[in-house]
Amino acid sequence: MMGSSDEWSSLQEVIVGTIRGFENYTAFSGTQHDNEFLPSIYSEVMEGLQTFQNLLEKEGVTVHRPDGFCYNVRDCAIVLGDTILEVPMQYEKEHLYQSSLTPIFKQKWFDGMNWISAPKPTWVDNGYNDPIFDGANICRLNDTLVIALNHTANGLGKDWLIRQFPHYNIEYTNLNHNISHIDTSISPISSDTVLINASRYTESTIPNTFKDWNKIWIDKDDLVEEPLMDGLVSFASPWIGMNTLSLNHNTLFVNDCQTKIIEKLEQHNFNCIPVPLKHTRELGGGLHCCTLDLVRG
Repeated sequence: MMGSSDEWSSLQEVIVGTIRGFENYTAFSGTQHDNEFLPSIYSEVMEGLQTFQNLLEKEGVTVHRPDGFCYNVRDCAIVLGDTILEVPMQYEKEHLYQSSLTPIFKQKWFDGMNWISAPKPTWVDNGYNDPIFDGANICRLNDTLVIALNHTANGLGKDWLIRQFPHYNIEYTNLNHNISHIDTSISPISSDTVLINASRYTESTIPNTFKDWNKIWIDKDDLVEEPLMDGLVSFASPWIGMNTLSLNHNTLFVNDCQTKIIEKLEQHNFNCIPVPLKHTRELGGGLHCCTLDLVRG
């Protein structure tokens, strides 16, 4: 089957985001500052993304790039089996970035995948009366989806998924309002192993789906806090360091500054490919945020 149903099967095709074309937009995202900060980090970010692409291609992965500005690609869409779903994001400004993904999604539709869009929010009352969720609020475990509910995903969004995709078992977890997405809290990296943020969950509070999984607990001391460029503001916590992308069931791409996480993963017999992507805190997204896996097999 063409598509992607989990977070760890062999990666075959992926989108890697870009900040190219940022000057055509006034804002970086719905709540963040305008794009005036991007020129100061542009060269380093573009170099890091290109290196990431090169590392993926070295492993035999086909890499697609947006046709314009779209860094946190995973916010914009999710692949559920053979279906590409453009999601109803919380922030109106971010919906503009989805158009840069249209040529890729259209080609995958020609290749045989399904391609649909959730109803766009009205943004009346900040969208709270509409189904809302980012793609990065969901982790995929084949026939089970786990969705994190917070300010970028609401109960109506969960209900919409349940109604539109009745063949999935959908479980939810509540995150604090100021935590955007699930992938700095819970990150499945193989069919039986999950990274868990030890500051947000305990053995008794993790979603039931993961009760019998092997758990790698990531503590605050496991993080190497990426420094911020002078004068720039962080829009991601240091926990962005546990934002990884699986190449397959035993190999992950990990930010090269996260030496302690790499060491912990290697102690659990996982292979790590370091990626020199800088400014992930200023950009509000790490290696999982800035990618969208289209095809795994």
